[in-house]
Amino acid sequence: MTCILYLSLGGFYVPSGTGRAVAVVHQGLVIEASAEAANLGVKVGQSASEAKVILRGGGKVEALNPADYRDASASWLDTVLLFSDRIEAMSPHEAFVDLSGHANPNDIATTLVSRLVSNGFTVRAGLAPSTWISRLIALGIEPAGVPIGIDLVPQVVDPQEVLSQIPVSLLTPVSPESRNRLEHLGYRWARDVVAASPTALAEQFGKEASTIRAVVTGLSLGKVNPNYPPGSVSESLSLGCVDDSVAFSEALRLVASRLASRLSATDECARDMLVVLTREDGRVWSSSRRLGKPVQSATGLFIVAQSLTQNAVHGFAPESVRVILRETQKQRSGQRVLVGRDVLADRVQACCVAVETVRAAFGDSAVVVAKDVRKPRRETVLRAWKDATGWV
Repeated sequence: MTCILYLSLGGFYVPSGTGRAVAVVHQGLVIEASAEAANLGVKVGQSASEAKVILRGGGKVEALNPADYRDASASWLDTVLLFSDRIEAMSPHEAFVDLSGHANPNDIATTLVSRLVSNGFTVRAGLAPSTWISRLIALGIEPAGVPIGIDLVPQVVDPQEVLSQIPVSLLTPVSPESRNRLEHLGYRWARDVVAASPTALAEQFGKEASTIRAVVTGLSLGKVNPNYPPGSVSESLSLGCVDDSVAFSEALRLVASRLASRLSATDECARDMLVVLTREDGRVWSSSRRLGKPVQSATGLFIVAQSLTQNAVHGFAPESVRVILRETQKQRSGQRVLVGRDVLADRVQACCVAVETVRAAFGDSAVVVAKDVRKPRRETVLRAWKDATGWV
């Protein structure tokens, strides 16, 4: 079952205790307000013009420059990366995280949110089968630092049950114009649209009628489009709580082989590796390394992953292993056709094919066999004289 976690950090742009009424706006909407601004009536989601009217003379409205928060964003998203590698960063302070691969996504979400709270953030979070529903339920709860172990992440299992209770103004996958028209036609709640005649909706909204029905019935499930970390490749494998080093080593070898195939397909190599082990209860163990030189082969990736996880399995019993290659880059071109050929005849044949390919592209004179190279007479005589006299 698809399970997507929405995360939004409070106190990201305006730390608590500033003593100022500040509203941060992005794309015309308020995305964060200090406690002082909130007390004056500024709310997240308000238009920038409304916030300016409320704070006139008594506060400040600041426009967000995402570039100023690139490092701060990467810092908390790296924490999220320990729990999932399918992350879609929407802005520096919010992201969607796909937890579908976990056996107990609610436990994972709770552990993740608790860790973010312990880092000083307030967190709005929600779990649902789609991106927009998880965001919808997350924005309906107040951020609070809840102790570890308490189920603080609301989860939607049946989208239709939740959607029947919300106004059409919150159906964000539907265009604003169509939402306004639905309200004017008397469809003020999602349940009203569900009960409406498909023919009547088609007459009013044309082709968009099918989209509207898919949204209100929970069939429109927005998916996560991973974009963090940029330039990364990852593979994971379920282990079943393994506590055996031999079995774990074989699992690492399989993951390394899969990663090598993906790198080879795109002619890329890795410069950084992160290995994450996850227990059934949501606890994670991680280790990373910056590689001294680019690695592409399955053997090289396996050796690095094995060195990172040495003695990590005993006593931890991971349920899954995940290897993430960050900062991938294009491999420098080189002749690798002859490498690994054990039979002389195979090497000769491969060499002939390679030579003919180069000659076909660049002409017969592009490749000259060593035995056919004619050195100048002076070099030949000098070599013979050195060999005869022993002069160096």
